[in-house]
Amino acid sequence: MMFQSTLAFSRYTRQLQSLQVITSLATPSSLICHQRHAIGRLCRSSFSSTKVPVEVSPSDHGTLPIKDFASSILDKRITDTLKSPNMNITAPTPIQAHSLPLLFERHDIMASSATGSGKTLMFGLPLLNKLLTIGKSIPPNKSNTGSPSALIISPTRELAVQTANVLNNFDCGISNSLATGGSDTRQQRQSLSNCNILVGTPGRICQFLDERKLSLQSIDYLVIDEADRLLDMGFENDLTRIARSFSRNSNRQSVLCSATFPLGVQRLAADFLNQNYYFVSAGKV
Repeated sequence: MMFQSTLAFSRYTRQLQSLQVITSLATPSSLICHQRHAIGRLCRSSFSSTKVPVEVSPSDHGTLPIKDFASSILDKRITDTLKSPNMNITAPTPIQAHSLPLLFERHDIMASSATGSGKTLMFGLPLLNKLLTIGKSIPPNKSNTGSPSALIISPTRELAVQTANVLNNFDCGISNSLATGGSDTRQQRQSLSNCNILVGTPGRICQFLDERKLSLQSIDYLVIDEADRLLDMGFENDLTRIARSFSRNSNRQSVLCSATFPLGVQRLAADFLNQNYYFVSAGKV
């Protein structure tokens, strides 16, 4: 199953590379323009179309992909925001359509899909819906130690900020904070005590853990975004440190996103995901 998905990703990469090689060799500007359009068409047709092949494994999950957000179990405040002029989203992408039903039923998943295919909303919508359903507001916190309900780990500050900005579109009383390098550390520390969702990079998360400014004992929703990049950037030890900070008795739900599946990513899946997790791959070409 993982081999087939990795092979599909490799085929997609080779098609892009072949188009880019032709573009670099061709001198007429009209041909260069044509090839650039071809690359754009390949990305859009492979990952934006509802006809994108999607693989869910094991196949005995018993769920059906959702066709639209309005008829799903999402809170009306979420669906209203999705269709607002600011977002103007009415239909799910393939990775969202097949992953959301599994996440609504609190399964763990490993997801593979191209950049721009909607993975942030894929893991963000069930999280927001869960917090709204249980009436989770900003927790009263008399201490200086943050204890969020959800943690989203990103490889870079830029991706973490992008993820936080997507979540900020949903003005429904759910607070998220950033824990990344390249920003005011003191301001980030202060925001920890009043957040539901923490979006951060491994180094800064571990720093706050070491300073005892952050506790992960209450985490019941975890996202590891771009796991392969996290490993490529040398964050495996930090991720192990974070894993040891979770409550052992937690009924935590976890989502792991990765474009490729080397042994390191498979180790992360074993460390962070329930052994009965589902694998969802969208974008086979």
